[in-house]
Amino acid sequence: AKQVDKAFEVYAGMRERGVTCNLGTYNALLDACAKASCMERSAALLQDMSAVGVEPDIITFSTIIKGFCAQGDMQEAFSTLKDMKRQGQLQPDEIMYNTILDGCAKKHCVDEALELLEEMKQASIAPSNYTLSILVRLLGQARKLEEAFQTVEDLSKRHGLRPNVQVYTCLLQGCMLNKDLDRAVELHDTVV
Repeated sequence: AKQVDKAFEVYAGMRERGVTCNLGTYNALLDACAKASCMERSAALLQDMSAVGVEPDIITFSTIIKGFCAQGDMQEAFSTLKDMKRQGQLQPDEIMYNTILDGCAKKHCVDEALELLEEMKQASIAPSNYTLSILVRLLGQARKLEEAFQTVEDLSKRHGLRPNVQVYTCLLQGCMLNKDLDRAVELHDTVV
């Protein structure tokens, strides 16, 4: 938190001297907030940006979403996504979706994650193996092992993905967590 306070002191000094801050400055401050888990400062920064005519970009919104997800505040992460889409100039990318999916996995928000996956599909944003590993981990933790396997199969076929070692590791962990050792052995034999 001390580093963030120091960054905001420099920022206040710049403003006092009439130095115009650019998008990079604001994104760096938001990233500092995200890393220090003090996202309560993000709204004021967005207001400051607006006041001086600096438009947020995809990095701005991704950083804010990353910060809220890191704090476990999924409501604010989803609210930020909604605000960005409502403004209409920027569209979420795979990285942003994966950030929110990972936040959902950490907070066990299965329904929200599956809705987000559907949103990705509607927006024609192809998932990656990273997306798959997040979903498999989430579904395994939620005791939805069959759905985890089905998700891998469906998304792999639809998007031409070849599941990688991380996806298979998450599937194996899901099998172990769900005490389905036969399936874990079967999966191991298939992969090896």
